[in-house]
Amino acid sequence: MPGFKRLATPRPMEHSLAGIVRLEVRAALGVVRAIELANLAAVQLSRFARRAPQNLVPVGALEEQLRHRLGDALTIRRAIERQIWEGVTL
Repeated sequence: MPGFKRLATPRPMEHSLAGIVRLEVRAALGVVRAIELANLAAVQLSRFARRAPQNLVPVGALEEQLRHRLGDALTIRRAIERQIWEGVTL
């Protein structure tokens, strides 16, 4: 179930779809839950919107924060590989 949200009004030199994001949820969630999630996403995404061609500039900062919270990538990779290896070699 896709939905669309305009985060910013496009400038005259931009495409008419600039500033629009597509939001999707599984159809199995139902219409009521999809609307609830769309409303929540619209509020949250609007906080990150800027009046610039790159409407989601803060995504880079979000990714950096997530990397920080996850910890060292090499350590995580090794832990995942260990879990896979232990699961495969019984």
